[in-house]
Amino acid sequence: MSGSDRCQLTLLKDSLAACLSSMEQRVNTAVLRLLLQVFSEPNGPVKRLVRCCGQAPQPRRVTDLDPLVAQLDSHIERILLVAQFAVSCCEDKSKVAEMRCCLASLESVDNYLVPAITAFYLDPDSADKRAFVKFLCDHWQQQLASLHSQLDGIIDSYAFSRVVQDSMDVLSKSLDGESGRMLEASQTIVRHGWLLYKHLSTSCDVSVAFTILDKLKMALCKCEAAVTKQAHTPAVSRQTRLVVDCVDLICEHVSVSTASFTAIDGSCADSPVETVKSIRDLPLDVSFQSVSDSQFDSYRPQWLTNKICEAKENRATRILNLTEIVRQDTCKLGGRTPRRT
Repeated sequence: MSGSDRCQLTLLKDSLAACLSSMEQRVNTAVLRLLLQVFSEPNGPVKRLVRCCGQAPQPRRVTDLDPLVAQLDSHIERILLVAQFAVSCCEDKSKVAEMRCCLASLESVDNYLVPAITAFYLDPDSADKRAFVKFLCDHWQQQLASLHSQLDGIIDSYAFSRVVQDSMDVLSKSLDGESGRMLEASQTIVRHGWLLYKHLSTSCDVSVAFTILDKLKMALCKCEAAVTKQAHTPAVSRQTRLVVDCVDLICEHVSVSTASFTAIDGSCADSPVETVKSIRDLPLDVSFQSVSDSQFDSYRPQWLTNKICEAKENRATRILNLTEIVRQDTCKLGGRTPRRT
């Protein structure tokens, strides 16, 4: 093979590696955004469905719950999608086993939850039906909290912080709009802020000063109080912008912390497979801002080589393509017990 042919082959290999890396970065960013959307209000659809049982007028019909049931179905599908993706990427067998247990439990409860709530909706005076719904909802919330805890332990804190920051930047554009839209945006920002605060409070891969986290917590409490009391629009907008500013400060702090860890550890370029044991194995766009060009150049071919080897060795269980995950998940859902039978 001539020198020009080798150069052309190297160029094609690098182009393929760049395309695969870009695709997986986009997929991971999308999954983190989906996780943010789902777990900022994890029990919301179930609570709204149960709350409707005590507020609906007479006479009651089964079709009254169809819109809320559709919301719950969509919520469950998103949870399954995020969890299946995390299971396929995580190499910690204990975490994978715990996440699979949570998924199996959630799917089992899911088959009984809607029929039980529907029966209670049609007969709200039944103590037995009320107790059964409470039992299912309590178990649902417990398993969902356990799953969230496992996911919190494998996501990249810096990448997640940047996803939260991007989400707040978009939502903050609505703070100057009409009152209803502004309150809705403020509520969403508060939920996203609390999710980030709880994650960083227990995160092990980055270090954020307690003073900065306390500042975010204080801003969230004040903003939450203003939204709950439905204070004047300027007051709510001002408190919400303080939350956004705190998140911006945290992202800067986490960026410096991540860059310092990379410079000291130096393992991202030398042995990425040995240090990456989680969903970080599929690097995100935002994570590479703390990695030098030389580290990225040496990291990319090794990352691609290991991923190809892993796919060949364990093709049946290792899923690297999000479309394949959706296909398999659809097949599984197709075999589940229908909710309305």
